[in-house]
Amino acid sequence: QIPDVYVKSGSYSDGKLLLAIQNGVKASSVTVQGKLSRVEHQTQERFEYTLPIDASIDNQIIEVPVGYLYDAGFVLKNNITSTKDELYFADGSWSKYLAENSGSIDEYEVLPHSGIAQSNESYSLERGARMSGTVKSYVSMFRAIGLRNTPVNLEGFNTIEFSASGQGVVEVIITKAGVHVWSNQFRKTINLSAQGENYQIAFDEFKNSNRNSWFTSEDVVSVIFNIVGDNMNYTSYDIEVENLKFTKQDNSMLQDKVLGISSYPNPFVSQTTFTVKMQEQGNVRIMLYDMLGQEIDLIAEQELPEGISYIDYRNDALKAGTYFCILSFNNYSETIKVTVSH
Repeated sequence: QIPDVYVKSGSYSDGKLLLAIQNGVKASSVTVQGKLSRVEHQTQERFEYTLPIDASIDNQIIEVPVGYLYDAGFVLKNNITSTKDELYFADGSWSKYLAENSGSIDEYEVLPHSGIAQSNESYSLERGARMSGTVKSYVSMFRAIGLRNTPVNLEGFNTIEFSASGQGVVEVIITKAGVHVWSNQFRKTINLSAQGENYQIAFDEFKNSNRNSWFTSEDVVSVIFNIVGDNMNYTSYDIEVENLKFTKQDNSMLQDKVLGISSYPNPFVSQTTFTVKMQEQGNVRIMLYDMLGQEIDLIAEQELPEGISYIDYRNDALKAGTYFCILSFNNYSETIKVTVSH
């Protein structure tokens, strides 16, 4: 039986359920009651709101001020008849992943939303998360954009922003429904700091195994924070992420002076060539770090011209494993992963 007053469609934004209702009996008020969770895996709390509606209008939208939440199950009643509509809402969830013998997750917690509002210039993902443990190969913490990994069209946005703190090397990966090979998902490597940092990363800084492809945001599924190890030793990590959102920015401001750095061959045995592309002449510093963040070698510290430069690098003493190469120029830095294979 179709309820006399029912929800035709609905959405959620900034702590409010927005319900488009059909009022076929000229009811003058509705009551919304149910249970909700503020974060994933939390004990539910009850809520109830009685709201006036216009009895003369069949179709209208009501706002239910539930506050920031993860999910809610509720019923909609009216003041004329006993029929009721039953509904459920859920946001995309924070989750974690640990493969066998890849490390440990000693602590994991989803954090309540900090209250940063949505705007026309941003698409905010509510709530944050933190995790700590040990890593040998990789450990992941990720946020689904939609319910049940439903892809979301984020065309019109060109940047991802978040605040993060902790210890470890992290691949930030934006997964797309149309990309079916894991190595072809787009990623950007960052180094966490204990004091924390606000990150603002343009989409065109995300690269995959095919350097000739570009990230597009018409089918985004999730954002993964992949803590990576050296595949040999178990090392400690901790990570906390909040205020995750997609925004519209002026990319010319974000890219600053350096367009990119790459290496070929990669993996390499003892010798590779780094390609650096600059928008203008300037002094650069290129350092090699191990997976623990320890300095291994100074690759280059020199002035480079505008355009493309090639830097040959040889080090016969490097042990097999994964390293990170960080290019620094003024207040800008770019990080790539290189692998030494014997």
